[in-house]
Amino acid sequence: MVFISRPFSFSIGLVIWYVAVAVLIYFLGKKIIKKQAFNWPKVLLTLNICYFSYMILWGLLYSRPSLPVLLDFETSEIRTADLDSLCKSLVTETNNARLTLEGNNLVDIDYTHIFKLAGQAFKQPIDQPKLFTLNNPNLKKATGSSFLSYLNTGGIYNFMSGEANVNTNNLAFEVPFTACHELAHQAGFASEDEANYIAYIKCKNHSDALFRYSANYGMVFRATNLLFLRDSTAAKHYLGQLNPAVKQDRKLEYERWQTYQNGFQKYISGPFYDLFLKSNGETDGENTYDKVIDLILAEKRKPKTK
Repeated sequence: MVFISRPFSFSIGLVIWYVAVAVLIYFLGKKIIKKQAFNWPKVLLTLNICYFSYMILWGLLYSRPSLPVLLDFETSEIRTADLDSLCKSLVTETNNARLTLEGNNLVDIDYTHIFKLAGQAFKQPIDQPKLFTLNNPNLKKATGSSFLSYLNTGGIYNFMSGEANVNTNNLAFEVPFTACHELAHQAGFASEDEANYIAYIKCKNHSDALFRYSANYGMVFRATNLLFLRDSTAAKHYLGQLNPAVKQDRKLEYERWQTYQNGFQKYISGPFYDLFLKSNGETDGENTYDKVIDLILAEKRKPKTK
């Protein structure tokens, strides 16, 4: 579907979703208000067609071999010592990457440039698995970004139109990682932790400083949050070592997304998305995003022998 949606400057897939939801709400509301009976055979037929289409276009990808299998990683329970070591290196790399951006404009975002660099990262992998390539990257600024923000969505991949959409309310240092995360979905990786891992790999190995910072910024807080559950003293120590500029970025990120917090997100859209992930085999639901740390640590271990 990429060749159909690519010519459009806006997210045609999202527009279709918005219209479909609006039409559905209209007809459901009309039925309820007029107390009309539902034609259940037709409803069930429609639901079956929708479910079949979803599975063919996207759902079956959740059943593909996992990254540890594809990359021959050794998987095991996370050891606190390994997690501590990862946090230490991430803090150093995050600080170093942020220093290279001193004096750079992190307010105005050149989406065209960032999208171009993100697409190139998937076309020209250097010392990266060939399965992370993408011949036709299709990145767009998300139509209705404010609406997506109220749903706590920084980016979304539309499997119907083959469009990787980035919320324009993201801060500059969030955009590269989010763009690569959505492109990972376009490359055929449905699992959120795997998409995060691929985004991390693409960004941290990028020649552009903003991409490298986006990679480390995107991981350092996930890793320290996980360490906090095991050793809060060590986690606080590493957080304290972060560059003041990084801490300021964290504060800006919190303030930006805090403005979009709402009850609908907390009690309806959030739980629904959590259930959606679990129904597709992601047993950890929304916490699946954080399991990227497992993949990063698995990569660092000696590969299992065949």
